Amino acid sequence: MGIQIRILFQGIGSRLMIKNNFIKKLLPMFIAINLVSCSASQYISSSYSSAFSLLVNQFSDSQQVINRDLIESIPFASASIKFSDGGESLIILESTRKDKNLWISSDRIKFTESAGRVLSTIGLPNDLYTIDRPNIDFGKLIQKGKFEYISYYSFRNPELNNLKVEVKAKVIGEETVSIYGIDKNLVLIEESIYGSSINWKAINKFWVDRESLFVWKSIQALTPKLPYLEISITKKPAS
Repeated sequence: MGIQIRILFQGIGSRLMIKNNFIKKLLPMFIAINLVSCSASQYISSSYSSAFSLLVNQFSDSQQVINRDLIESIPFASASIKFSDGGESLIILESTRKDKNLWISSDRIKFTESAGRVLSTIGLPNDLYTIDRPNIDFGKLIQKGKFEYISYYSFRNPELNNLKVEVKAKVIGEETVSIYGIDKNLVLIEESIYGSSINWKAINKFWVDRESLFVWKSIQALTPKLPYLEISITKKPAS
């Protein structure tokens, strides 16, 4: 399926809640746009953009805490995120193109993710522009137990291109992870990364389902100038 239209409910800067009657009015529009987009286009249509903007304008400030009831009330894929020095927010999957997912917050910060790994961002103080890395999936790593490779990171604000980063990945073992009341038995994989030219050191963590290889939770270092980003999938995208 080309593009999956998602409604944004909560963003990085603040917790937001949408009015139920407004949802009822817009759902037919989003369903129609979704059906057309899946068959005809891989890009967000102007109709969707207009509806999306209209929807965002209906948000109101709320102190509502993210919980399982809130998550289940949203009929679309979602994830909770937080930086290690900040509060927690809910983001929504806006679209899927090939094997890449685009997640977006209410303040329009965008995260491109594939197989659980954030590949780029737009709208952060220091953006991750690209990661150039070998095609190594978590299945191969789980089989081998450990793996070493080289990646090249590029950043914006300030600009830094093709930073050579040494990666040492290893399987730590199985852990039970609770995501808003649902326990999952997952495999923890750690990546030690090191960019020697700027002395950047970090440890990424991924909690992976052994059978499906789906990443339910991760803690990732996106750039040398940002704190760690923690992501938990609260509602899995449709296959």
